[in-house]
Amino acid sequence: MGARTVSNLKNTNRTFDNILDSYLNLTDGGALTGALTSNSSIRQTGAAAPANSVGLVCNAIAVAADGYGVYEFFAEVDFGGYTATATDNGLIKTMATIPTDSKPIDIFAITTEVVGQNNTSQIDLVSATTAGTDTADEAVTAVATYIAATDFKSSAQGALGAHHTSVYTNSTAHLPASTGTSTTLAWINSGTGNGTAAYVSGKIGVYMKYVGSGPAVADTRI
Repeated sequence: MGARTVSNLKNTNRTFDNILDSYLNLTDGGALTGALTSNSSIRQTGAAAPANSVGLVCNAIAVAADGYGVYEFFAEVDFGGYTATATDNGLIKTMATIPTDSKPIDIFAITTEVVGQNNTSQIDLVSATTAGTDTADEAVTAVATYIAATDFKSSAQGALGAHHTSVYTNSTAHLPASTGTSTTLAWINSGTGNGTAAYVSGKIGVYMKYVGSGPAVADTRI
């Protein structure tokens, strides 16, 4: 029974066909169109980062017919295999592609795997106009900074469970800046004082909630 598809069950039992149509309103591989009520938890997975890459899950919370609405995502970035440089604004990792002029409501980051090095390694999370085409370690043009100069070493913000503080537009408007013309969220070097040690391991999970014209997707280019 477990191996049978909804289509198979509907075709072989017309009563079951009616029940499925009445209660589920879905087709094989399709979308649920009615309201969904659960007396337990619903969990969407898929944000775990593969080795030296990015994993991301994005949920649409409240969206208009034209695609504009409230979205949130969780992305995990694996820095394992990266060798730090001292290039100011040098591209480290692309993380997500997001619509232009998206307005973040909330951003938070946490270290999900301890980083395997303990040299100074200050990095920024930014919205960058050139990160979609720049190569690794090339200086990018940042439109907005969301996390600034977090020291990703094992004795500081690279420790397991360490928090990375968000940057807000000013002291009165406690919201991050718009992504502007950029469609790329990326991690970059902050300043020129970083060491050149290799990251044996190290992951950061990033949560973002924003208003925009569509969902974010993982950017695994760098």
